[in-house]
Amino acid sequence: MNYYRQVYAKAPQVLEVPPELQDRPVEIIILSLEEQAVKQQDGELDELGWPKNFFAATAGQWAGEPLVREQPTN
Repeated sequence: MNYYRQVYAKAPQVLEVPPELQDRPVEIIILSLEEQAVKQQDGELDELGWPKNFFAATAGQWAGEPLVREQPTN
């Protein structure tokens, strides 16, 4: 198994995938190197772990072109 490791002093918003790993199955793991845990966002979660009212606030909010799902032709 080959691996690629990159350490950032300040993580970028977008991570570049090396060309030799593109278009292949990969596993990407992000680890914080700080000793303090990353603080989770405040707020209540529902029984499945989603923020309360997440789906009510986001469902049907797409404002772009209509999404079309291609149907398989068997």
